[in-house]
Amino acid sequence: MERNATAVERVQGLDLRDYLTRFDYRQFQPAQPPETRHTLTIDGQEYEINAIAVITEIDSYKIVTYRLRNDKFCEVLYTAAGELANQAEDFSQVIYARMGKVFKLGKLNGGACLLYLLKNY
Repeated sequence: MERNATAVERVQGLDLRDYLTRFDYRQFQPAQPPETRHTLTIDGQEYEINAIAVITEIDSYKIVTYRLRNDKFCEVLYTAAGELANQAEDFSQVIYARMGKVFKLGKLNGGACLLYLLKNY
């Protein structure tokens, strides 16, 4: 600050406070990250995801249980690599035989997926 001060500023005896008050403090605030909203859509009803509750592995697939903002839970089927399961393959019989659940077509953030809406967990 001393090296960059003009002769007039030196004579006036300006200090750090004087220097800092020249600027709008909002210029130095970190930018807020854009709010990320994750949603599930099943039977035309959209639900906002609150958090991941549980991850269960079955054969070469993962079932991720999401807690929704309305305190319900929904399970989404993923491959072992963490990608949404392909609906062209029929996993419903395997899942039903192992877990007694029938997954439906739905959407996760607009992408097609297989999911199962739980009433309570």
